[in-house]
Amino acid sequence: MPDVLELVRAHDPAGTLPPAPDAEREALRLRVLATPVRTARRRRARPLAVAFAALVAALALATAGWGVYETVFQTADDVRSDFTVESAKIPLPPGAHWQEPSLDEQGLYVGPAAKMFALWQATCIWFEEWDAAYRSGDEPGMAAAAVGFERVRALMPLHPEGASEDVGGYDAASLAHYDRILREQRRGEPLNTEQYLVANCR
Repeated sequence: MPDVLELVRAHDPAGTLPPAPDAEREALRLRVLATPVRTARRRRARPLAVAFAALVAALALATAGWGVYETVFQTADDVRSDFTVESAKIPLPPGAHWQEPSLDEQGLYVGPAAKMFALWQATCIWFEEWDAAYRSGDEPGMAAAAVGFERVRALMPLHPEGASEDVGGYDAASLAHYDRILREQRRGEPLNTEQYLVANCR
């Protein structure tokens, strides 16, 4: 019987592509985080079944062709255009500037990628602002940065349970974590803000 992982690798349509840039990998990470967690109890799938399901999914994606492209994906130019619109809706600290997403010109992007890029970037900027104020002992600056992030948090959409990933948004657990960080910032506690910055922004 052939090794299932070898079959997956042999039929992976992305196997010959160059490594994705950092911004694209971050967008994928955000989409994964936005995928709702199923709460229904069921038996844990065995590794062989999981690998076989991955193989089926890869082959289905490879054969779906342009029908998927037309209904789900955006080009890099589409994302840049949308990013300009989305970023204009999100407040930043005084003097802060947006960085245009670094995109693969040949890449394809899912759903509201521009909005997710903008929310991620704004979160990093406000967390850096809070962290700098914390390190300098600037309590008014910390309070102002927490208010700034609170405005960003209010713009983060909840991903509808059961909806496809191209809808975008964050799952409930991710939003709860952002709320926890915000509460800690208001109390002057830096741990989760610093961990988020190291893991996602630096």
